[in-house]
Amino acid sequence: MIIVYGSKRCPDCVVAEKAFAEKNITYEYRDITENLSYLKEFLAIRDKSPVFDEIRSLKGIGIPCIIEDGGEPELDAEKFLGAKIESGAACSLDKKGC
Repeated sequence: MIIVYGSKRCPDCVVAEKAFAEKNITYEYRDITENLSYLKEFLAIRDKSPVFDEIRSLKGIGIPCIIEDGGEPELDAEKFLGAKIESGAACSLDKKGC
C-alpha cells in the first residue's frame, strides 16, 4: 500500500496528487493539515528518518512524503512516479519546496 502525507494547501502536494491520478496509482492520502493524528504520524516519521535531514536543516516540512509498503520515505514524487511532473508553486519561504 502507498501512503502519501501531504496537504491540500501545499502546491507541491496538489501537483503530486494530479500526477498519481494521471498514472492511475492507488494510494491513501493523509492530509496533515486536516487531521492531527496524521500530523503526529508524519512528525514521528520525519523526526527519526535521516531522509529528512536536509529538509529539517532548511526549515522545510518534507511533503509530499510517499511511503510504499512501510518502506523508507520518498520525498521526490518524480523519482517515485518515474516521470517528470509539472512543478507547482512551492510553499516554502524561499519558494523552493515544502
